[in-house]
Amino acid sequence: MFGFLSWYGLLALTHLFNQINFSHREYLNSLKSKTLKKFPTVAIIIPSYNEGVEDLENCVKSAIKQDYPNDFKIVVVDDGSKDKRAIRNIKKKFGNNKKVFVKEFRKNKGKRHAQKLGFDFIGDSVEIIVTIDSDTILTTDTVFHLVQQFADPKVGAVTGDVRAFKSNLLSKLIDARYWTAFNQERAAQSLFGTVLCCSGPLAAYRTSIIQKVKNTEMEYIDQLAYILDEIRQDFLKYGKYVIAVLDAYAKYCGSGELKKKSWNN
Repeated sequence: MFGFLSWYGLLALTHLFNQINFSHREYLNSLKSKTLKKFPTVAIIIPSYNEGVEDLENCVKSAIKQDYPNDFKIVVVDDGSKDKRAIRNIKKKFGNNKKVFVKEFRKNKGKRHAQKLGFDFIGDSVEIIVTIDSDTILTTDTVFHLVQQFADPKVGAVTGDVRAFKSNLLSKLIDARYWTAFNQERAAQSLFGTVLCCSGPLAAYRTSIIQKVKNTEMEYIDQLAYILDEIRQDFLKYGKYVIAVLDAYAKYCGSGELKKKSWNN
């Protein structure tokens, strides 16, 4: 038993040191400037189910306030919420905003169906699709930094750096876990262009590939698999890198309050 534990400890430490090494090399690579000659058009898709009124409003406000040098749209998709107060508030507050569009399901179908409704609505009218959760709060330059990575034509998808609002001890521990997940694990994977999971609260994709694969992947939804993870694999099939960018920063409200929404996948 001691021999097994010794080998296991050695392997774990080797993995950890390699991960730290790779993530630091990726950080050094990120210091090299990436500039787009032309900034692509963008759509931000926000699926929502029984979200709090204030949380959804703050999420949409943070999306509207993006300092981005080209046109962008915001699509809020309500997935048949039983509590309609949040989506009604969005219609009331942002109904006259030409950037904001609201789509609704009459019955709850699941988050991935809500995302696909957003994909279908957007079609090929924009070049980049950003997906966030309904309690994600973006900084004003989040989309700018996400999109910068698409200056490399080999990049097909990007995930950002998500942190939790620290309101109590548990949320502080979750925030620390998030830091490790993004600044170490995903950063190390990003060095090779093979990030294993694009974060639900903050990710961006090339629309051209989303539109190619979205229908063929819908069968996986009924099997409770994640459509965007399947899409991520298809990005690799198309020869596109999936990377992480830590300059694109967002905070996630739900982790601090440990909300449970019983939302279907």
